[in-house]
Amino acid sequence: MICPPVPTGLDKKIELKVYIYCNNSCFSLILRYKVKNMKVIRNRLLPIGKRYGAINLFGVLFVKRDMAVTDRVLNHEKIHTMQMRELGYVGFYLFYVAEWLWRLIQTRGDAFRAYQRISFEREAYDNDSDLNYLSRRRHYAEWRKL
Repeated sequence: MICPPVPTGLDKKIELKVYIYCNNSCFSLILRYKVKNMKVIRNRLLPIGKRYGAINLFGVLFVKRDMAVTDRVLNHEKIHTMQMRELGYVGFYLFYVAEWLWRLIQTRGDAFRAYQRISFEREAYDNDSDLNYLSRRRHYAEWRKL
């Protein structure tokens, strides 16, 4: 088994312990990842909608020109980046859209309320003011918000 290299130039340490079973023996492998400083792109187009000020696409933060990028906003988006890394980027977006559609049905077409009820968003909003959250976040914590 070839292990991926540990990324460098990162600022928050996250550990993932993987157990490998072979011939009734258990070996553990700890992968240490950190969330990079996010690249922030100010623009007029993304995100779409008046209620939204920022969107994280594949670890890049797109922000409306008039929005303040605070530590809280960055932490919120870094939480999403960790969610993406756990599920894989494509998996994250598939689950995100599927859950949004389900919540849209539950809220009878209220798109903003559906967005607020997505488990990924609930984890991020519940913890975005805690700047140390990522250092102690449990893996797949978003599933605890379902």
